[in-house]
Amino acid sequence: MSSLLDRIFPKPALSLSLSHAEDHEIRVLIVDHIRTRLDRKNFRPRVPRPSRSAWSPVNACSTARKLSEGDGDSVLGYYQFKHLKKRLPHFPPAARETILKALCQNAVYDHIAYCGRTHECTSYTKAPANALETAVGTWARERTTKRGDIGRWVGETFDILADIAAEVYEE
Repeated sequence: MSSLLDRIFPKPALSLSLSHAEDHEIRVLIVDHIRTRLDRKNFRPRVPRPSRSAWSPVNACSTARKLSEGDGDSVLGYYQFKHLKKRLPHFPPAARETILKALCQNAVYDHIAYCGRTHECTSYTKAPANALETAVGTWARERTTKRGDIGRWVGETFDILADIAAEVYEE
C-alpha cells in the first residue's frame, strides 16, 4: 500500500508543515476515498454540510480554476478533463502515472486545503477524514450540484478524477 501511495502521491503531500504520520494518513484516506466513491451505494458523507453563507459562485469559480490547473476558464478546464479521460488509455503507463500524479496533487490536495480554509471545514491536520469527506464528498456533490452549471462542473470534475484513478488502479 505504501508503495502505491508513494507512486501516486509524491511527497511533500501539502505545502503545510505536516508530520510524517499525518501526511501518510491523509494519503491513505485519499486513496481509499476515491475507491469508495466509485460505489455510489457505499458513499455516505459523515460530516454536516457547510453553512449556506459559506457557498458563493465566486468561491466555486476559484475552485474550478484550481482544478483546471490555473487555466482561468472553468468551461475550458472542464472539457480538458473530459478529453483527457477519453485519451488516457492510449498513453504509455509511465505517462499515465505522471498525469494521475498531477491531477491528484493539484486537484484533490489543493481543494482540500482550499475547502478547509474558505468554507471553515474541520481542520484536516487534526481530523483529515472529516476534511476529506467535506472537500471531495459533501461540498462538491451535495452542495454545489444543486446550484447551477458551475456546481455541476465541480461535482463532475471529481467524478472524472475518480474514474481516471480507477483505470490506473485496475491495471
